[in-house]
Amino acid sequence: DLHDSSSITGQWMSMILWFCMMAFNGLYGLEILIGSFFISLIYVSLDYNFAFKQISHQSIELIIGSAVIAFGAYLIWKRESISSRSKQLSLLSGMLQTKQEQSEIIIQSIADGVMVYDTTGKINLINTAAAALVEWTVKDSLGIDIHSVVKFTQEDGKPLDNKIDMFSFVLNEKRSFAQTLLLVGRENKQTIVSLIISPIIVQGKTTVAGAVAVIRDVTQQHQAEQQRADFISTASHEMRTPVAA
Repeated sequence: DLHDSSSITGQWMSMILWFCMMAFNGLYGLEILIGSFFISLIYVSLDYNFAFKQISHQSIELIIGSAVIAFGAYLIWKRESISSRSKQLSLLSGMLQTKQEQSEIIIQSIADGVMVYDTTGKINLINTAAAALVEWTVKDSLGIDIHSVVKFTQEDGKPLDNKIDMFSFVLNEKRSFAQTLLLVGRENKQTIVSLIISPIIVQGKTTVAGAVAVIRDVTQQHQAEQQRADFISTASHEMRTPVAA
């Protein structure tokens, strides 16, 4: 009787240890839980040589207990997994939002005008400096065709060649464009600017996603250069007169 009592106690202890192990297996996912449950079935089946009618109540309790614990561990694992993914997504969303805000602050702080347009020519981004140059508000210019917002002529005010469309050129040729032009604002404000347009190509791809235009006000620099040129021209003229005499 003492031997039988010790044997039963040992069997119950083994079952309890097995149930605890199955509960911890929930930390490793559904596949491990299913594998542990099938191990219980295989163990009982081999122990009774697949004579299922002779299975003892204790073996049935082992199978049922394994199924219940596996199901409970799966529910806990699933809840923790969803919670962990939610935390990761929230953290990633926060990081992306923070980076987007940082990029927005940097772009808006740049003294030069910055405009980004897509392959259809629609403006997706414009900073306050560019908005001031074209005399449009940031809100009004978003989603508008860049040809309607940005108007250029030659430095001397003459119209540009109609055959040259620098915005489409960059998208089609996948090459940068740089030139000094006269920018005419919405209220006819004229500003001499240095224009650089570069294509936006996503890493690993060959197609163009859009282009970014950087507009720098060089009016004062242009005026200073013009004054130097006028001074040199006047001085050379004044020096040639006495020499000729």
